Amino acid sequence: MGTDATSLSSYGAAVRRRWEVIVLAGVLAAVIGAGIALLSPSQYQGTAKVLIGSTVGLSTTTTIDTSEIGTQSQVVTSLPVAQQVVTRLGLKTDPTSLLDDVAVSVDDTRVLTISAASEDKAESIDLANAFADEYLAYVQAKLRQQQAQSRAAFADEVTRLRSRVAALNAKMAKAQGNHKQLLTAQRQALLGQLTQLSAQRSTSAATAPSTAGEVLIRASTAEPNSATPFLRTTLLAGILGLVVGFGLALLWDRLDDPAPVHTRQS
Repeated sequence: MGTDATSLSSYGAAVRRRWEVIVLAGVLAAVIGAGIALLSPSQYQGTAKVLIGSTVGLSTTTTIDTSEIGTQSQVVTSLPVAQQVVTRLGLKTDPTSLLDDVAVSVDDTRVLTISAASEDKAESIDLANAFADEYLAYVQAKLRQQQAQSRAAFADEVTRLRSRVAALNAKMAKAQGNHKQLLTAQRQALLGQLTQLSAQRSTSAATAPSTAGEVLIRASTAEPNSATPFLRTTLLAGILGLVVGFGLALLWDRLDDPAPVHTRQS
């Protein structure tokens, strides 16, 4: 315990003798850190807001399903959307690399906030708007594809049922007695299926999403990124400089007097 106290006292004495070294190292490191932060390319951030269509992959209840909203936010930053943005803006950037500069945030609403960063102010605005537009175009295309598939499946099923009804009609024309009654019952069952299928189709068409959503707010200006990185870089560099300066002070004191620091007594 006494040895530890002596060591701390001796280190303190060394710091008092070489405090200029510590301060100089801290200040110099902070200046270097500030210079690096200032010389780093400026980043601008453009922001657009998109309202998701109320039936785009979402339940029709009033409760917001955060997992479904989260799915839509991932669609915004998907490779197909990024590829469409690259093509639209004529960029030479790889779509995967482009996604590093785009972020999507959500809250408890159907609004997606799309932010795009770039060293070029105009490009950050164009990127935010392009991702908003191409996301909606991508989802709209998927909706049309799903609706087309649904119509095709409905048409195929109707054709199949009508073919069976026609076949039963042909058999009924030649059937007699109980056999004809059995065929009649089968025909009525098929006609019931056709009626039910038509009703389901009408309901599906009435509730089918007609739009993927809309752009609520287009990016029209871009804000420079927060100054926090500059302050953080300067502060961390200064702290590192103080640590290095402390080590240099002890080393210098040791070289001036080869005896271990903790054994020196004033």
